[in-house]
Amino acid sequence: MIRRLRLKLALMLTLIVSLMLGIVFGVVITSTQRRMEHESRLTLQRMASMPFAKPPVRPWEPPEEVRLPMFVLRELENGEIHAIGGELYDLSDQAFLRTLLDEVRAQGNAVGTLAQYDLRYHRDQGERVFFVDISSERSAVRHLARNCLLIGLLALLLFWPVSLALAAWAVRPVERTFAEQRRFVADASHDLKTPLAVVITNAELLTAEDGSETRRLRCAAGILAAARQMRRLTEGLLELARIDDGALHANFAPVRWSETVLTALLPYEPILFERGLALTSRIEENLIVTGSEVHLAALVEELLGNAAKYGRERVELTLTRQGRSCLLTVTSGGDAIAPEELEQIFRRFYRLDAARSDAAGHGLGLAIARAAAEAHGGSLWAESGAFGNRFLLRLPLARSGRRVSGR
Repeated sequence: MIRRLRLKLALMLTLIVSLMLGIVFGVVITSTQRRMEHESRLTLQRMASMPFAKPPVRPWEPPEEVRLPMFVLRELENGEIHAIGGELYDLSDQAFLRTLLDEVRAQGNAVGTLAQYDLRYHRDQGERVFFVDISSERSAVRHLARNCLLIGLLALLLFWPVSLALAAWAVRPVERTFAEQRRFVADASHDLKTPLAVVITNAELLTAEDGSETRRLRCAAGILAAARQMRRLTEGLLELARIDDGALHANFAPVRWSETVLTALLPYEPILFERGLALTSRIEENLIVTGSEVHLAALVEELLGNAAKYGRERVELTLTRQGRSCLLTVTSGGDAIAPEELEQIFRRFYRLDAARSDAAGHGLGLAIARAAAEAHGGSLWAESGAFGNRFLLRLPLARSGRRVSGR
């Protein structure tokens, strides 16, 4: 599908370029043709404005600035057609000259063209008919059109690989999204497979006639646990869908960020203490951000829950102002995350634990946290080193009301 999309986009780009070249070349050819025609008509008008000496006083000659092959016909009183000029023409054939005058009179126009003879004419009030040869003009236009066609074909031939490269570059985000979608579906199916298998197995045991009451209770408990696991997964997927659709923006309002972080931290103090983790915190007061307080609090809880689950010895939380933004950091001791996994951990369904089916979570927490941070115009990333692992959340401060009193 991506290959067909890339090919269609390349064809579309080539078609657009073809249309643009056609328009440009059409304008060039048309303007050139009209300019040559205009110069030819001006020449005829200048000729018509000059005196015409009656023979045999002296032959009439066009002025030096006139460089187009031309001649003049005039019918005398005795019916003879007098021709002047036209060194390139044989003007001795009275029948041919009569044919030219008859064609001009048949058209009935003062200015016109005899296409079959490659002549343009101008007839004045004295019945003089001035003819100018337009064969070179028409030949030049045809030559220009042929050159434009060849140039256009060559340009399209050279542009085709460029269009393929541009199409590949334009489709790359779509290809990446499509690959992520396929991986997303595969991972979601994988995470649903285990609890569904548990539900089916326990349901079959429940329907068995020889099952004891204790066995039935154990099967019911297994079904309930698997159902809750699937509910957590579906809720996580729905939350990601809401964030991706921009549903959070409808609930945006000024949030007392300092108080929100402190409120989210308080329930984790006994949890961290119970797990033997020392907690230190430093929260700058009166920091205000714009967003959804519920989702921002859930974001902090995700980072603290992640630290409580995988951290060792200590957990440190800081919230400080940095110019027009604020930075929240959650640092925990323990084994450092490999550099190549610092970005992967924010991928949906990604878990550091290789035994996916044994893990308690579904690998959606950090993905939801990053999506929520980006929906609030911020960013969330991870760092690792001798200090352990650190998650950093940067959010823009609200434009109005930098500092307010506490609740």
